[in-house]
Amino acid sequence: MKERIADSRMIVLEGCGHWTTFEKPRECMRELKSFYQSIN
Repeated sequence: MKERIADSRMIVLEGCGHWTTFEKPRECMRELKSFYQSIN
């Protein structure tokens, strides 16, 4: 998907499945905050 969407980025949270907010909440929030700041 990253290759088809201009200016996109891919984040991989190692050892995490489909429930990122439950499995790695700190890492997930860090990346979400970074994303929100980049579009604001």
